[in-house]
Amino acid sequence: MLSLSRGPLATHPRSIVTLFRIALLLLPLVAFFAPRDAHAYAWMLKHNYTSCGACHTDPSGGELLTSYGRTMSAEGLSMKWGGTEGQARARGLERRVVLAPSRLAAHAKFAEKDEATAAEKEQLEEGAAEGEANTEDAAAEPSGEAAATEEAASEPAAAAVEPPYDMTPFMFGLFDLPDWLLLGGSYRHMNIITPQSEEKFRTFPMMMDLYGQLKFGNFTAGGSVGAARVAAGSPYARSAQVTTNQGKEFNVISRTHYLGYQVTDGFSVRGGRLNLPYGVRIPEHTMWVRQATRTDRESAQQHGVSGYYLAESFRFELMGIAGNYQINPDEFRERGYSGYFEYFAGERTVVGLSSLVTIAKNDRLVQDKASMTRMAHGVTLRSVIGESTVVSAEIDALLRSRFETGYVGFLQVDYEAVQGLHFMLTGEMLDEGHSKAPDAPARTAGAGKPRVGGWASASWWFLPHFDVRLDAIKRTSEDISILAQLHCYL
Repeated sequence: MLSLSRGPLATHPRSIVTLFRIALLLLPLVAFFAPRDAHAYAWMLKHNYTSCGACHTDPSGGELLTSYGRTMSAEGLSMKWGGTEGQARARGLERRVVLAPSRLAAHAKFAEKDEATAAEKEQLEEGAAEGEANTEDAAAEPSGEAAATEEAASEPAAAAVEPPYDMTPFMFGLFDLPDWLLLGGSYRHMNIITPQSEEKFRTFPMMMDLYGQLKFGNFTAGGSVGAARVAAGSPYARSAQVTTNQGKEFNVISRTHYLGYQVTDGFSVRGGRLNLPYGVRIPEHTMWVRQATRTDRESAQQHGVSGYYLAESFRFELMGIAGNYQINPDEFRERGYSGYFEYFAGERTVVGLSSLVTIAKNDRLVQDKASMTRMAHGVTLRSVIGESTVVSAEIDALLRSRFETGYVGFLQVDYEAVQGLHFMLTGEMLDEGHSKAPDAPARTAGAGKPRVGGWASASWWFLPHFDVRLDAIKRTSEDISILAQLHCYL
C-alpha cells in the first residue's frame, strides 16, 4: 500500500533566495492592480466567494457540494445555452446570492429567508381569509380605497413568496433529499496521449467516488467511498486504500471520513481522515506544488483533528496530524500539523500563508530507514484581473532531513471566454532538495537544479454537472503529454 519514491529532488540556496525575492515583489503588485469590480474563480472567487464553506461541506473546498453549492454549480459554472436570457438569469442569481462578505452563512441565510417568506405568505393568507369573512355582505365592487389596498397587498405577496434561488435536486432531479442528508459523487475518466513513448495511449477511470454527509443539529458525519485500480507501487490511490489488493486489481478506497461539530457560525471542528489544509486547493493533483508538499486531494489525506475559523476579513484552518492509518506499518505514518491563514485583501483578492511540519520514523517515499522531519512553508495568492481573468499562485519552501532546502511553485492564469468555457496557462518550478548523503547522485533538474513545466489547458462545463478538460503538458526531461478527461459529478 506504499507508494514508490519519485526520487530525490533538490535546490541550491541562491535559487531559492532569488525565487522568493521575485515572489515577494510580484504578489503584492498583482494584488494591488487587481480591480475590485471584476468577476472571478480561483475559481469561485469570480462569483465573489473568498471562502468555500457556502458551497462545500469541507470548509476549505472540494468534494461534496451543499444543496446551495449544487445550485451555484449549475447556474454559475455551466455554459448558458439560452444566450443572453440564460446569462441574465445567472447574473440575477449572482446578485441574489451575495449576502455577506464572508459567504459562509449564505446557505443558512437563504434557509432563514425561505422560512420568513413562508411565514409572510401564511400571514397574508390568514389576513385574506379574515378579510373575506368580514366583507361577505359587502358590495361586490370594492371602494377605491379598498381596491388600492388590495392591489398593494397583492404585489408584496407575490414578491414575498418568490424563492431567493432555485435549488437543484440531487441526481439531476430524480430524488429530493431530506434536509439532514447530503449525497454526491464524482466520476472522472482519463485519456492520456504520449506520442513519443512506447505506450502511446492509455484510458482508465481516474475517479469513481460517492460522498455523503449527515447533519443533526450542530453535529455532522460524512465521508467518501470509491474504487481505484493502480499498479503496485503507484504514488496514486494506494495511501487511500481500505482493501489490500495488489497489481491491477480494484481496491475500495476512502479518501475522507469524519465527525464534525459546528461550535459557532464561524468556527467548526472535525476529526477523521481529512484533506490537509495547505496552499491553493486546486484539482490538479499531479501539479508539482501539490505532489512535493504532499497535500493533494487524490490520496494525501491524513487522520487527525482540524479546526476552521471564518471572520469577515480572514479565515484559517489548522489540523493536528495523527498519521494515515490506511497505510502500514506505523513507522511510515507522519505526525505533526498543517494549516493556512488567508486574508481577504479585497472582494476578489486573497493572500495567504501556509505551513506544514511532520515527523515519521521512516519516510514512505524515501524509505531509507531513518527518521524524517518534513516541512513546507509558503505564500499564496488568488486574485482577479479585468472582467474574466483569474490569477492563482503559490510558492513554498521545502525542508527535509538529510536534504538541502528545496522549493516548489506555480502560477496559473485562467481566462473565461464565456460562462462555462475556460482557457488556462500554468507555469511551475520544482527543486525538492538534493540529498546530503556522501554517495548522493549528481545534481540534475529537479534534484539540485531547477526543473520547469508548462500546462496549456481548456475546460468546458457544457452541461450542469458535466465538464470536459484538455491539457497539453511539457516538463523538463519529459516528453509532451496530452490529457483528455470527462468529469461528471452529482
